[in-house]
Amino acid sequence: MDTVGNIGFAVLLVLAVIWTLGVRVKLDAGVHVILGALVFLAGAIAIGISGANRLHSLWVLAAGFG
Repeated sequence: MDTVGNIGFAVLLVLAVIWTLGVRVKLDAGVHVILGALVFLAGAIAIGISGANRLHSLWVLAAGFG
């Protein structure tokens, strides 16, 4: 399960960077895109700083798309 958590955390980091840069480049981004980028970024920072189990990144990914 640790491998699944690390893969999920890597995907979360990639999506956080890509969506944050996309919001900065595209000035007419919708509210849903901005909030999704914020959820991904906040989740990646919170999981990285707190030292929580990286398996939690899977529900952060689902919440960002929801």
